This record gives sequence, C-alpha cells and structure tokens, in this order.
Amino acid sequence: MRSQVQDGRSMRAAAKRRKRRAQILRTAEHVFATKGYYATSIADVIDAAAISRGTLYLYFDGKAELFHVLVHGFVEKLLACVQGVKVSPDLPTPTQQMYDNIQRVVDLLVENHDLTTVLLREAVGVDDEVDRKLAGFYQFLQGMLVEALQRGAEMGIIRPVNAHIVSTAMIGSIKEVLYHYLVVSRVEIPDKKAMASALYDFILRGLLPENEV
Repeated sequence: MRSQVQDGRSMRAAAKRRKRRAQILRTAEHVFATKGYYATSIADVIDAAAISRGTLYLYFDGKAELFHVLVHGFVEKLLACVQGVKVSPDLPTPTQQMYDNIQRVVDLLVENHDLTTVLLREAVGVDDEVDRKLAGFYQFLQGMLVEALQRGAEMGIIRPVNAHIVSTAMIGSIKEVLYHYLVVSRVEIPDKKAMASALYDFILRGLLPENEV
C-alpha cells in the first residue's frame, strides 16, 4: 500500500515537473520571438514565466539551452511533416503527396507563430550546433524534393528539370512567403489551405509538361 502511495506521489510530481518545463519553454519561445535572441536575457524569461531564477535552473542551464531545446523540438516536428513521395496504386498521386507535404508544413508553421519567428529570424548564426541542426533539416528536405522531382519526370508527370536547383527554389519560395506574412507583417493567416494551394500552384505551374501549362 505504501509503495502504491509513493508511486502515485512520484507520478504526480513528474507530471508537475513536465508541466512546469513546458510552461517555461512556451514562455521562452514568446520572449525570443518578441525581443530576439540576443536582446533577450534570462531575467526576461524568468519575469515572463513568473518563476524564480532557481526554478528555471532546475530545468535548463541557461538561455542557450532553452534556445537549443526549442529549435531542436520544432525541427523534429517539421521533419515529421515531410514524407517521401511514393508511387503505388493504393496511394494518392505523387503531385498530391507533394501538396500534402506543403500543407502539413504550412499548417505547423502557421499554428506555431512564435516558433516560426524564432526559426526563420533568430536561429541562423546563433551557434554552430543550431546551424548544424538547421542545415541537416534543409538537406533532408532537399533530398526528398530531388527524389520526388526526378521520379515525377521519369513518370511524365512533370517535365525534366535541374532537380537540385529547383528544389532549392521551392524551399526558398515557401520560406520567403511564410517569413513575409508571419515574421515581417506578423498577420494572422485565416486560410492555411489557401496559402498551401497558392504555393503549390506557383511551384507546379513551372514543372508541368509544356502541353499542360
């Protein structure tokens, strides 16, 4: 009986720690997005979270670790959004799968406004570890797109192109549109589906065979 009581207390304490850690991270992402990484002090996060300095250091070593955890977690979520394009009669067409990837990425970035601002405006150049994480993500994304472009050309769905250059342009166009709306203008996106469709249409029109343009 005593061990069951102790186990219950341990589980509640662990849940409380997870909740407090998540609260600190949510506060930090908003402060970083609002003030910028370099202008943010650890005191800013402590004040915004309404916690003591000692409480914060129970969970994180300082500002750099907070930032690393936020960037790492968000990049992992982005990676999970992007799925390889496969050819099968049981699956949607390759172009539909490309659209679905764009939609999932747009949804995640729009629904996480502060984290998107941190990723697109603050993350580059903070330190080597963050740069490596971001480079790894973009390399993964480009690899997926190159494969999809090459496979689409082989199937006659799109025209043959320089897959490496076009994939870079595709990534850049998505980044620039989201950067303009979410970071520079900081406007709400009322229709994520319309944004994904516009991006997809812009990208696809330049890839369709000439007789389908």
